[in-house]
Amino acid sequence: MKHACKIVAEALIQAESHLVVGATTRDVDDFLRQFIENEGAKPAFLGLYGFPATACISINEEIVHGIPSKRRLKNGDIISIDAGVIVSGFYSDHAKTFAVGDCAQKEINLLSDTLESLNLAINMCVNGNFVGDIGSSVEKFIVPKGYG
Repeated sequence: MKHACKIVAEALIQAESHLVVGATTRDVDDFLRQFIENEGAKPAFLGLYGFPATACISINEEIVHGIPSKRRLKNGDIISIDAGVIVSGFYSDHAKTFAVGDCAQKEINLLSDTLESLNLAINMCVNGNFVGDIGSSVEKFIVPKGYG
């Protein structure tokens, strides 16, 4: 499982260099497929229920599970990539959000604040805590910043 997690995490890290103005979401997906297969893994989403791509790639306010296409990335776009791999029967699925080019401060804050809220949530995942403790830690951080 650790090996599968490492591959998909590294694929998403490496994909960031392909998130440039003018690239298509299909370009990014093609990179991810090649990277995952070169690591000896299988793209978990490709063909699943007929899904035609390696990753789900959504732009701006699109809900997750966007299908890669010839749409071109623009300066200031926020891109979410959800990808999975299968290695030796183990499945790992990760998602990460990125900024393309120069983003407005509002979007930079959003990315920073949501990353911080994720870290707060992870820190609450300890023996003896409840799911409500996780949600409460996120809510106490994020609501005063104007998010809902």
